[in-house]
Amino acid sequence: MALTNRQQMLLHLIVRRYDREAGRTYLDPVLLEEEMNAPLPDLAADVDALEEAGYIERPFPEPAEGAPEGDAWVLSPTDRGILSAMGLE
Repeated sequence: MALTNRQQMLLHLIVRRYDREAGRTYLDPVLLEEEMNAPLPDLAADVDALEEAGYIERPFPEPAEGAPEGDAWVLSPTDRGILSAMGLE
């Protein structure tokens, strides 16, 4: 699957913000919408596409202890996602 430019940017953002201790990345959808300058439904579709293609996972479907307040997206890059973000795939 060829990633769109926005999907590539989103994947890079997920990898950069990955917290190894927690084993996840927290993204605030409202702030992400402003940061990426894209509508929230489009970003949600991009997250779904990245998950379907095996670049990211949603390993914690329930709110995790210590998670930020609100409706943060909890994601985790897969090995494929990390390699792709590094330009090795």
